[in-house]
Amino acid sequence: MKALAEFLHQYSYTCYTASYSGHGLAIDDFLNYTSTDWL
Repeated sequence: MKALAEFLHQYSYTCYTASYSGHGLAIDDFLNYTSTDWL
């Protein structure tokens, strides 16, 4: 989603993306989170 938001921003669109706990981390760290962390 970040790549799409950056692309659209080049064409003057304002974009927001969600940042959920655990996303963007190494897979071993990501696996410590569950869907209940994102609610």
